[in-house]
Amino acid sequence: MRATYSKKLGILLLALFAVLTLAACGPDAGDSGDTADAGDAEVLISFTGAREGEVAINNLSLYCGNEGMRNSVDTFEIYMFDMPVVLNMRMPADLEPGTYSVVGSDDRADLAGATASASFEWRDMGNNDRVNYDSGAGELAIEQIPGAQGEQFVATLTMDFTSEDGETVSTTIEFDGDAGSQSFDDC
Repeated sequence: MRATYSKKLGILLLALFAVLTLAACGPDAGDSGDTADAGDAEVLISFTGAREGEVAINNLSLYCGNEGMRNSVDTFEIYMFDMPVVLNMRMPADLEPGTYSVVGSDDRADLAGATASASFEWRDMGNNDRVNYDSGAGELAIEQIPGAQGEQFVATLTMDFTSEDGETVSTTIEFDGDAGSQSFDDC
């Protein structure tokens, strides 16, 4: 009977070890947990240059508030992250489908001539590697912009972002997702 008890205890400990090992291999603590396959993603971020890769995110974070980019106009803000990539973009909420100029969020001198601002950040905390790409220029092509909860935001942002050290990341960011209720609470 003692051999059976030891055998069962050994199997139980082995199973517990396997569960703990699998749990440790889950998403990073800073991961948004919304990573998706590229075909199912609401946001697909492709980038080359100083950083290279592709990130697919299954949750479009689109917020609206009266923080006006121009004369207190309601502003859409998109904030996306799937570590190590962080994206932030601000644009007037009253835009129509069309193509608009975008500048880096630090390029305030150029903001008067642009419609939107954006930033790209690399946050690899495991390697203590954090770089802000806050300067640059690009283009936002909007196909659909939501006017109410549940409507789609469909657009493509093509932009070259530059860090203060002169590193450049070229991006193509495809948005295709529904606006949630939080998107219009403050507009």
